[in-house]
Amino acid sequence: MPKYEPICTGGKKTQMLSEHQNKNANYLRILMTLRALRQSGDITEKEYRKAKKYYQNLTGADIVLTD
Repeated sequence: MPKYEPICTGGKKTQMLSEHQNKNANYLRILMTLRALRQSGDITEKEYRKAKKYYQNLTGADIVLTD
């Protein structure tokens, strides 16, 4: 059987994201994509706002960002 050893992180403490933080992080990634689509003119402001609300509900994120 192979022997497993802990992975060294270079002396830095690492912390896993909680499920709550992960939801917010996923929403932020989606929001950045939506903003890029809006700025390039691929979606309208109305479509952006609708998609933003939809993805916030879908991911369960509880953060509010202003545009």
